[in-house]
Amino acid sequence: MNLETEVKVRGQNPEETLARLAEQGFAITIVQPRHFEDNWLLDTATSDLRAKRSALRIRLAEGKTIVTYKGLPPAELLQEKLKVREELEVVVDDAELMVKIFERLGFRSFFRYQKYRTSYEIESASLGISLIATFDETPLGFFLELEGQADAVRATIASLGFTPEHLSTDSYIALQSAHCTARGLPLQDMVFALSEGVK
Repeated sequence: MNLETEVKVRGQNPEETLARLAEQGFAITIVQPRHFEDNWLLDTATSDLRAKRSALRIRLAEGKTIVTYKGLPPAELLQEKLKVREELEVVVDDAELMVKIFERLGFRSFFRYQKYRTSYEIESASLGISLIATFDETPLGFFLELEGQADAVRATIASLGFTPEHLSTDSYIALQSAHCTARGLPLQDMVFALSEGVK
């Protein structure tokens, strides 16, 4: 089973966080330069996937279409706020055709979100760990995502001085939903203003 272990940290400036990692002795290698991602979540008319806390996503990034299924209800480690769940991904050639196939199967797009993403591999020889640190620039602000083995994520959190209050296991749709609710609005897509374009 393909499992991902990840955690989000809100409001982290990339330059400052990378500098702190370097000070802690982490070797930092960029693995995916800054790029734009457009994402759509799909579900049935009766929200069967959301009811099971699962997700079906189509992502367009760097000329690729990636279909992702996130299954198994997240097993959250409450003390550390780590999220562990099954993740299955495949790259397909034709995004529009893939959407049509899912529509024929009873799925529809119900939420769109965008971000600019930069990913790094960070390694610490002294701690014996390696994981991926991803910085997302979203309409809601900056987010750092740490993904790897649970022990590596825990050790990195400790090295950066994060406490459980800094951490979140919420998905972007959950964060956007809370943002809209706080403003008395129904759920809206989390997208950049049209005037910004795609950088």
